Amino acid sequence: EEIIPGRAILVKATIHNGKKLTILGIYAPNNVTDNAKFWDALRMFFIENPNERRPDIMLGDFNVVEDAVDRQPAHMDRSSATEALDELKIELGMRDGWRTIYPDSVRFTFQQTRREEDETPTMSRIDRIYTTNDQLKRSREWRIKPSGLDYADHWIVSVQLSAENAPEMGNGRWTIQERILNDKWFLEKSIQVAKECLRRKEQAEQAQNEGYSPQETYMNFKSELMETARNRDKALIPQIKREIEQTQKELNR
Repeated sequence: EEIIPGRAILVKATIHNGKKLTILGIYAPNNVTDNAKFWDALRMFFIENPNERRPDIMLGDFNVVEDAVDRQPAHMDRSSATEALDELKIELGMRDGWRTIYPDSVRFTFQQTRREEDETPTMSRIDRIYTTNDQLKRSREWRIKPSGLDYADHWIVSVQLSAENAPEMGNGRWTIQERILNDKWFLEKSIQVAKECLRRKEQAEQAQNEGYSPQETYMNFKSELMETARNRDKALIPQIKREIEQTQKELNR
């Protein structure tokens, strides 16, 4: 259902066990005055249509930020727009999911094209996902990441939602990460561990040791291999973080 042509659309879907999910898609005006009027118009729509299902999620390009930290250089947006958006959030019972999960983090979704070569680039987190408190409790994996599309100038904001009354899942089975399986040091260490395991097996067989257990030897081999993988992963993570930070700096130049 299109609420404001080209600017706001209400999408209603049926998900797990017939449950309803309503998403309000947003593409807010860039002009400050029009931006404020846009939020007022949306709020009035839901007030004047009390039987309309309220959105569980509101997402899109808001073309306004609520906190100075969400712009670089940091500054507050005009209060007329932020206050109008705040009133809509109160009416719908919405909150900024990513900011709630990461209250002290600084990430941006859009970088303004520089007009001059020496001009300082401006960045902002204008693309956001708002949810109700109930949906926020069932959310995880909040992400801000590049779209991977050459022609896209906005980054992707994403989240995973679980259905209401969905069965609880444990941590799952631990597996060795692909980055570890491709690590030269780990592969060489794994070969050493495997050779030592075979050596102990051959020694026990030659000595005809009745207390020798192939199953126990194999279990010890797996345990040592898993411990080696975990320790290597802990050593690699700081290096990966440094590479990500360096890439981020290069993208922001």
